[in-house]
Amino acid sequence: MPFQKKQINEKVETVAGSDFDIDKKQEPFNCLTNEKVIIRFVPKQKGIVTDKDHILFGGMTDNSHRSFCLRKNPNGSYVEFLTEDEQRCLEKAMGLKPGDLNPNKHDDNFFDERNKYGISRVTIGKSDTIFDLSNPTDYIKFKILMTNKAIVASSLSEMQERPLETYQFVAIMNDNENDRIASKINYKKQSWMEFGKIQESIDSMRVVLSVFERKIIPPTSKIGFLQEQVSNYVETDPKTFLKIVQDKYFKTKVLILRATDKGVIVKRGTYYYDKETNTPLCENGEDPTLTNACKYLNTIKNDNIKFSIEQKVNSDK
Repeated sequence: MPFQKKQINEKVETVAGSDFDIDKKQEPFNCLTNEKVIIRFVPKQKGIVTDKDHILFGGMTDNSHRSFCLRKNPNGSYVEFLTEDEQRCLEKAMGLKPGDLNPNKHDDNFFDERNKYGISRVTIGKSDTIFDLSNPTDYIKFKILMTNKAIVASSLSEMQERPLETYQFVAIMNDNENDRIASKINYKKQSWMEFGKIQESIDSMRVVLSVFERKIIPPTSKIGFLQEQVSNYVETDPKTFLKIVQDKYFKTKVLILRATDKGVIVKRGTYYYDKETNTPLCENGEDPTLTNACKYLNTIKNDNIKFSIEQKVNSDK
């Protein structure tokens, strides 16, 4: 992982992202998925029409349509509705130049009504509208609709938990919304149980937070601050939280973090060394990265090295 050096009080400090990340293959990001999403009209009683079977119930006739534009900020600029990865992926898939899908591009804006090759409006009707998320155009149209948060609910669960009177439509993923909700609830339940196991451990929470924040979390961090920050991620991204704490090397990563804090292990760049022997924490022919250091300390033949590090880390307690 690349790192930078900055001067602080005439001392060089190595600054990197997080070494404690989840192991994963570096593959090109692809936001397009083999999924379909249904945009469904939400009929509500309006005016004098009270019969649910009436053609005008809910405020729309069978053949009427409504158009939505990409929502704008109060200052008149378009909202940034795509992540950088999504934008790059879609531009490549559509044969566009880098930056063409920037919603606030000055010239030939893809989302401006004057651009006949772009997408300025998304039209939906009383009948179900289906968007194929493997199709770049449908993907963009769906994302544009999702910027109209007061009118289009992002899911059935959102509409139930936050029943706004302004909702006119709801997005339903593959007609399997109930399964998705149940899965999400299950992840959250497991995540809160795992959080309960580490909420009193400053160093365990530092490792978790370093993955989410992509930066080194200082050992002086207060436990209340860490609990608040980590619990936020448990709530918003329980799946990733579980991957972090259920990583087979999680406890070893916590040990290495503590040993580095105390100077028992020395970190040079992104490599780890036993300070006393000045030997790299890895097998011959490997680089002493965090992952290799974890594997090294977890082999039976190196139990004595791991035990020695644990004793030194706990010696002042």
